[in-house]
Amino acid sequence: MRVYKLTDRNDKTQGNTQWGRGVRHVAQDQEPRRLCTSSVIHAYRDEYLAVLMNPVHGNFENPHCWISEGEGDPLDDGTKLGFSALTTIERVPLPSFTTKQAIAFGIYCALATQGSSDKCKAWAHDWLSGKDRSVKSARAAYADAVAYADAANAAATNAAYATADVAYATYAHATADVTFAATDADVIFAATHADVIFAATAHADINLSKLARQAHKFR
Repeated sequence: MRVYKLTDRNDKTQGNTQWGRGVRHVAQDQEPRRLCTSSVIHAYRDEYLAVLMNPVHGNFENPHCWISEGEGDPLDDGTKLGFSALTTIERVPLPSFTTKQAIAFGIYCALATQGSSDKCKAWAHDWLSGKDRSVKSARAAYADAVAYADAANAAATNAAYATADVAYATYAHATADVTFAATDADVIFAATHADVIFAATAHADINLSKLARQAHKFR
């Protein structure tokens, strides 16, 4: 399966594992296989999702991206894949995301979960359209989302908090429009996407790679 593998600037990953052109590694043979363990080798479906997930996952500074071939039936949580073996083939450039595009990705994910109040949905659509991107409105959306989450049933709580997270990220970074990278500020910003992603992956019909590409086109 053709996938994308992130490494650090020296083409290494956890455990000082060295990657390069034509390098193959096999995961440790252990059961049960689980993501975020040494029983699998991690990769992404595309380079767009890889960039957005890096601060939440590997958090590589100035990462390299490798077109790779994953072996075996992958584990898949919607954000990343886990293979029994993987070969890195060719290094390719990574796309960059502005803060605005990263915010758009969070909003797309939150809207896709269908776990937002009507007020928050209206704020999200106004922000995406450019009608209202004020700090005041984002703060109000955050407060409404928190109240909605507190009152929601268990199934809707994560989705509601997801909306609160992206609203908080929006007003916290309302004056920024810098290239999305693994700086301290951006790591904090990316972490606010954690609940968004968690909520979105609970919905099997949500394609995060598609939303990442959509966000990359956002202006």
